[in-house]
Amino acid sequence: MTLNSVQALRGIAALMVALYHVFLNEQVGMTAAGSADTSALLDLTRNGLAGVDLFFVISGFIMVHVTASRDRSALAAADFLMSRFSRIYPLWWLFSLGFLVIILAGTGSLIPPAYEVPADQAPAYLVRSFLLWPQAHLPYIVVGWTLIHEMYFYLVFALFLLAPARHLPLLLAGWLVIVLLGALSGLASAGDVIGLILHPLTFEFIAGAAVGLLVTRGIRRLALPALVLGGTLFIGAVLWIDLGTAPLGEAWMRVLVFGLPSAVLIYGLVNLETGKGWHFPRALVRLGDMSYALYLCHVIVYFLALKVFELATGLTASLGLPGWIGAIFDLGAAGPVDNLTFVLTSLLGAWVCAAITHQLFERPSMRWLSRRRQAAMAALRTRS
Repeated sequence: MTLNSVQALRGIAALMVALYHVFLNEQVGMTAAGSADTSALLDLTRNGLAGVDLFFVISGFIMVHVTASRDRSALAAADFLMSRFSRIYPLWWLFSLGFLVIILAGTGSLIPPAYEVPADQAPAYLVRSFLLWPQAHLPYIVVGWTLIHEMYFYLVFALFLLAPARHLPLLLAGWLVIVLLGALSGLASAGDVIGLILHPLTFEFIAGAAVGLLVTRGIRRLALPALVLGGTLFIGAVLWIDLGTAPLGEAWMRVLVFGLPSAVLIYGLVNLETGKGWHFPRALVRLGDMSYALYLCHVIVYFLALKVFELATGLTASLGLPGWIGAIFDLGAAGPVDNLTFVLTSLLGAWVCAAITHQLFERPSMRWLSRRRQAAMAALRTRS
């Protein structure tokens, strides 16, 4: 059963990240154009990165929710992994290849110079990036670092599906202890793979899984207070917490001020939907449906928007057009017109790209891959 509350939260999470990045890119464009000003809304939206924390908690919840009634076996674990891989990789590969073509056409190189990947390491970097394998550099589309965490979550959870369902709480608790011990021992910074395994943000996935256990077991007490408390804490943290001055490390601070409130919020919303029949705005649910496409494509769209604005500024000057026309595209110009134009066109472009990709590629590929997976699993069950 699809939970509209979770889909709406996915849409909100993707929108939060997209809003933060649009003002971050606006700032990049302003600085490149020689302006000493700062984006008016960058500080206000900087904590839009909390959308990632919300995503991680949602992911943990969904993993428990969708597997609650499934058998526990090697075939169930394989089916789970195949379904997750077919969800993540096709769209990741599509946008990564698209970005590669854009970079190659614009620079003559496969890798953006700003990534500072040595030429002799470029092939290995690309392979690891496309496979979502942890490495020192960020993936080809930078937001893919979160997908690396997701793949790790899925692999561990698939192992949990080999054990009886009654052992899941103990397994999650053991996983949490490992992460805590890794943080206390300092091993969390010991390398790419070890750092991933022991990363504090794993706690957010575990917290979401814990909420999933409560919901699937019919524990619905205090749903409305949980919604109010979780929503208040999450929104308050997004608006007022400065991670740069946090007393804890940034990752653990994110868990505390974004992750835990997200878990409480999800518990409240899901129980109010399933227990009280609450409905959620269709627009947010639809945004949630295409949230993965939006999450990946907005980075590329904003990159292209910056290039288009830069080219348009130069073109209007070379053609001798009136200054007010050039000011529309010159992010270094005085006044808000250029900034508003950039932000609105970038957001609209990201939404259009996500909507088209979701309808024409993501949904059809998911249906096709789901049929192939179900056929493969049926054949394996027959043989066994």
